[in-house]
Amino acid sequence: MTSWERHRRRRVAASLLAAGLAPVVAAGAWLVPASAAEGDESRAAARFLSGEVLGTDLDAVAELAGVQVENLGTPDPVTEANPLDLTVLDTLNVTVPGGVQLPLSDLIQLGAVNQWASAEDGGASHAATGAVADSGGIGTGVEAGFPGNATFDLTDVLGEALTDLIADLELELGAISSEAHLVPAGEAFEFTNDYEIAGGQLRLTVPLLADLLPQVQDAVATVDEVVNGLAGPEGTIAQTLSTVEGLLNLLSVAGVENPDITVSLETDLAGAVDELLATPLGEGTGVELNLAEGTLVVDLDTLLGGLNDQAPNTELLSPEVISQLAETIGSLLDSLVTDIVETVENALRAATLDVKIYAEVGGLLPGTLDLQLTGSLGDVLTGEASFVNNSTGVVVGLISALIAPVLDTLISTIGGVVEDLVFAEGGPLTTLGETVAGLVSSLADALTPVGDLLASILSIKLNVQPELVIEPMDAGVGQLRATDGPYSVAALEVTALPDAPVAVVTLAESTVGPNTAGDDGGETEVEGTEVEGTEVEGTEVDGTEVEGTEVEGTEVEGTEVEGTEVDGTEVEGTEVEGTEVEGTEVEGTEVDGTEVEGTEVDGSETDGVEVNGVETAGGNDPDPAIETSGDDDKSHEVSAADDDDDEHLPDTGAGSNQLLVVGIGLMLSGGLAAFAVSRRRGVGQG
Repeated sequence: MTSWERHRRRRVAASLLAAGLAPVVAAGAWLVPASAAEGDESRAAARFLSGEVLGTDLDAVAELAGVQVENLGTPDPVTEANPLDLTVLDTLNVTVPGGVQLPLSDLIQLGAVNQWASAEDGGASHAATGAVADSGGIGTGVEAGFPGNATFDLTDVLGEALTDLIADLELELGAISSEAHLVPAGEAFEFTNDYEIAGGQLRLTVPLLADLLPQVQDAVATVDEVVNGLAGPEGTIAQTLSTVEGLLNLLSVAGVENPDITVSLETDLAGAVDELLATPLGEGTGVELNLAEGTLVVDLDTLLGGLNDQAPNTELLSPEVISQLAETIGSLLDSLVTDIVETVENALRAATLDVKIYAEVGGLLPGTLDLQLTGSLGDVLTGEASFVNNSTGVVVGLISALIAPVLDTLISTIGGVVEDLVFAEGGPLTTLGETVAGLVSSLADALTPVGDLLASILSIKLNVQPELVIEPMDAGVGQLRATDGPYSVAALEVTALPDAPVAVVTLAESTVGPNTAGDDGGETEVEGTEVEGTEVEGTEVDGTEVEGTEVEGTEVEGTEVEGTEVDGTEVEGTEVEGTEVEGTEVEGTEVDGTEVEGTEVDGSETDGVEVNGVETAGGNDPDPAIETSGDDDKSHEVSAADDDDDEHLPDTGAGSNQLLVVGIGLMLSGGLAAFAVSRRRGVGQG
């Protein structure tokens, strides 16, 4: 072969290389479907009532199951709202201690409640239940028609656990609700939640409180006996007035003997005390004692300082709360002594005293002596009361100047009697105070264990989050979670006899997760397989220069084939048919021994096309060794280590499809180019 022919073959080979890359440029604009991405998944559930009561599993009752939704990647949210069917409670019978069958509605009474859950695309889910609207928003629920209140009558549930100290126990709760949200946040998930309880109270029937009322009334009755002794014709006031010297002198002047002196005193001490004790003691303190009804009412919201915004899994009847309860009961009973004594004293001072002195005046000038006092004992004691002179006749008129000072004497005399017999130290009021103090002290001692007994028979947990780990978080504040759920929050959990539960009831539970936030799917554009600026200058096929042939995205800039030598002479930076370019590095890609693998002009094998070490098709070959045969039957094995050093194109997720497309394109282009060359050679030789 002549030098010219060898030189021409080298130029043809370079042209074929450019032609072999052309299909890659064409394929760069195609959209190839990506492989299926992991789908988003989200789940949510909401249930207002769950648990177990006296062996009846509420979780197994289909009508109480609430709502559950799941979204496995659909773009539209999967949402469900379902109000609780309250008639179900009437159909569930439980056997209370003693063998009596009762419907569950006798033990648990609920207001209308809603249950709402929504699972969205993108791995987000939301749930809410209780006093919530169909949109999931929580609140008092009044506007939405879901008050969400609940009442537990625990007397029959507790049975013999109740003693003479606590005869009945009832828990009343206002509007109850909870909500939970789980959304992706970077590599983790953010869980936020909240709950609301619009007030609550415990109502205990304490027989000892009811026993106090008649004992206090008996003590007050002793005061009434003393006061009643002031009135009447034989009473202390009348007897005292009949001995007043000034009155006797006045009667003698008027010619009157043995006048009628009537004294009446209207009091209602028992009524005043009954009214006092009918009003609960301690309103606004968190503890109310109603002696008339014999009840102890505990305002849980006030005693705890708020039922909402409590830390997760807060025990409401904690030792601190029980201690505060006992202290408050003691203070209220101590103040009761003062209240009773003051009530009786005020009733006495307001009592109406009526005193009348009447006598007929005989002789030639007849007339009447008529002196009358009507006023309160308080006015008599302060001297503000006065007698009215209603006397008639000439004789009485003549002595009217003598009557006025006598009347003042009578007022002071009556006041002194009342003060000494009723209000003085050591009198009936003092005795009343001492008696009531003894009664209250005994009651306080008897009530001391009521708090501990209450805590032993009842547990109330707020902001229940069983999945919470280590660090508690404030209600309504989001925390990142490493796992995807499920996470739940319940407004509260009530347990009867915590040491050996006979009933455990959870109210307003919202659950979210487990969720999955998958990779985005879609289509991958095969553009980015571009070798820009790799020019083969001066290389012509029949005078056609192949310049700037590019595979988009992976640039080998400024690498030119500047001259073409024949017979194994190196073409700088680009090896064709096993020709090695030594030490030429283009932007971090070493071109030493870089091969255009499997691209043969003779035989046109297209097993994974590699340009300057950059693999343009085929993706990651699972075979650690790739064997490529060249035009001169030399074999080159590329190790996995060498392959790792190469800069690979981005994996589009459809490697096999791209390999097929690019391979076919190269085969067609190589074949056409070879055919053209052979045709020209044949023509030239001909």
